[in-house]
Amino acid sequence: MPYSRIVVALRSNKQYCKVTVVLPHKNPEESLHLPPDKAAAVRDEVADVLIYLVEIADVLDIDLLEAARAKIVKNAIKHPVPLAGAGKEAGGYN
Repeated sequence: MPYSRIVVALRSNKQYCKVTVVLPHKNPEESLHLPPDKAAAVRDEVADVLIYLVEIADVLDIDLLEAARAKIVKNAIKHPVPLAGAGKEAGGYN
């Protein structure tokens, strides 16, 4: 029997929070060079998030790949990447 939607959502949020706890907060560079024990802890927590995400998608009949593709398109429209070398008036970095 599938989990209630609320229980699944709460568990996935708890798992996400655990990922943020095990990652270093001081500087992003630290997260790229974790010691093996910390890297294993992060891997386990990320796996838990994935498991709950798949469960939520299954319960709600969401095609995760299609949802991700659609969201990437929405994000590209909402937050376009500035053109390198273009002036600020053209949406660039200069």
